[in-house]
Amino acid sequence: MATQPVCITKLRQETVERLAELPVFRHVFDSRLPQLKRGMLPAVRVYTSSTADSVSINIPEFRTHVSLVTQVVCEGDTDSETAERIDRLCDIIKGRLLSDGDWLQLSERVVSMATDFDRDVTGEWRTTTGTITFVLQCTEVWEPNVPDWLESLKIEVDVIDPAADPNIRFPGPDGRIEVDARFINPNPPSQGGDGNLEVDKGD
Repeated sequence: MATQPVCITKLRQETVERLAELPVFRHVFDSRLPQLKRGMLPAVRVYTSSTADSVSINIPEFRTHVSLVTQVVCEGDTDSETAERIDRLCDIIKGRLLSDGDWLQLSERVVSMATDFDRDVTGEWRTTTGTITFVLQCTEVWEPNVPDWLESLKIEVDVIDPAADPNIRFPGPDGRIEVDARFINPNPPSQGGDGNLEVDKGD
């Protein structure tokens, strides 16, 4: 069983849903692959990747960093016009997501944010791509599946306290058992057992 405060798919879909509500974008894609045509701009691609660091030596527990990438593409007649427009569109994306309390609760925290720009001039078509990478932190815990279960437990104690050991002349371990306790697990987990042991009182 995995404990995940956020599913990567849900995080991406929730981001796409919010950005698609903004009237400044003609298209918002849940993918990095679609080829964009001139009549589709400005458009946004949203995609994710992740890395995880172990935080436990006992069970598979990880501090996961999800890289949520929002890539906006726009065009303009001049370089300065396109640069100004891409800056504004990136600010709109940041404002929409970072001011949304429900979106912020999809992860534990926003670790970092970086913005890069790339320009492409093909003939008369001048496009600029603004790539905003949000790094979000969450914790994943994978609980091992143990098919067997503890059925019973027996404890035998050779008492060394003279007050409890009848062998007063030579106190200490003598091989005689003064305390014999038995515990049983009456119901396996498959039958609704809760894992609590009960004292076996015998017949």
